[in-house]
Amino acid sequence: MRLLRAELNRVRMRRITWLTALALLLALAGLSLIGWQLMQPPTSEQVAEGERYYQESLGYWEESREQIIAECVEFEGLSEEECAAQYELGRPTPDMYVPTPADFSQAAGIALTASSYLLGFGALLVAASSIGAETSTGALGSWLTFVPRRVPVYLAKLVAVVLWVLVAAAALQALLVTAHLLLARAVGAAVVGPQDVWATAARSLLVVLALTVVGFTVACLGRHTIAALGAVLGYGFLAVVRLALGGYGWVQQLTPWLPEANLEAVLRDGYDYYVTEQRTTAEGIEYVYHEAHLGLAHGLAYWAVLLAVLVGVSLLVFRRRDVT
Repeated sequence: MRLLRAELNRVRMRRITWLTALALLLALAGLSLIGWQLMQPPTSEQVAEGERYYQESLGYWEESREQIIAECVEFEGLSEEECAAQYELGRPTPDMYVPTPADFSQAAGIALTASSYLLGFGALLVAASSIGAETSTGALGSWLTFVPRRVPVYLAKLVAVVLWVLVAAAALQALLVTAHLLLARAVGAAVVGPQDVWATAARSLLVVLALTVVGFTVACLGRHTIAALGAVLGYGFLAVVRLALGGYGWVQQLTPWLPEANLEAVLRDGYDYYVTEQRTTAEGIEYVYHEAHLGLAHGLAYWAVLLAVLVGVSLLVFRRRDVT
């Protein structure tokens, strides 16, 4: 416990911890501003303009009714009743011409998706620097001189940075959701699904946890903070390549084994994607799209195994590596 308290103080005293927290706080303020704009009701000018366009469109729709129904009967071979029913589906409505404000759950959901990854990558940076900077500067070797127990030191460092970032992320996400709730009430937006929003905020902490451990373990293996950042950039390049090849079925079939897809499954309580199947028929080549689903349990199991492997390998290397 004494070792854990010492490591908690180390994380607290690091300048990058507070600089990252400040940057994230400003980013979340920007997301709150975007949410406020999304929930704003339409102005009187927008309502008047929309009403004008609606009346014009409705007038044209009514004038063209008989002609278009007659053409439908003549060229498509349908009955007059069937053509009239089809035509009714295209009847203009006022909401088509006036912007609809987002409700609380929509605006907060957009903000939480963005903030989850912002907090996650901020946590990755803090975690990577907590071990990478000490290793590259030799401070870790000095610390092990006073506390020559590598496994407890490793675990204390990992647990300390995880505790710090989870507490900070929980506070920031709670602040973000509360801000959206207050803004929704201020502008008169519908407060729909607050329980779902809070559940998403809770699951976002799992995303932060995962990226924290990734940052710590990769920086430990690479002996420098830049190793974790380089790994993120390298994977980002591979993701761009995969996106460029995303139309191929064999690429889409890799989705259940991709880290980002499983993170999305954790954050959104499930992730839907499509797999394209090419078929050759008598009429030629056709493409069939099959919907697939990654569940929350799959995402949790995937990341539990991945993080266990990263922690196990980095701990083994930490125990045997010369850090002087």
